[in-house]
Amino acid sequence: MAVLKKIKRAIRGEVKLTTAFLEVLRRGRVSLHDRRERSQLANKQDEQVTLAAPYSQMSPAELLVYFRGERKAKFVSVFEEQVSADLINSSNRIVNDHSWSLLGFGE
Repeated sequence: MAVLKKIKRAIRGEVKLTTAFLEVLRRGRVSLHDRRERSQLANKQDEQVTLAAPYSQMSPAELLVYFRGERKAKFVSVFEEQVSADLINSSNRIVNDHSWSLLGFGE
C-alpha cells in the first residue's frame, strides 16, 4: 500500500519524476546487492570461521568472559599524543555525571 501511495504522489507531481526514477534505481541496486550478499552467505555456510590472532587461542568460555567483561576505552594511537587532560576530564564528566556544556555557556 505504501508503494502505491508513493506512485500516486509522483503522478500528481508532488515528487519530481527524476527524483522518483533515481529512487527506483537506488532501491533496485540495493535489492540486487542484498540478493547477491545472501547468495554468497548461503554458499559459504559450510566454511569454518577463523578468528584473529589474540582470540584464536581462547576457548569459547574465555571468549564469552572477555567480550562480556568491561574494558577500558582506548584512543587510537595516532590521536593519543594529541589528547589533552582537559579533553579527558570533560569526557569523563560527560560519561560519569551526564553533564556537558551547551553552546559554550558552561554546564
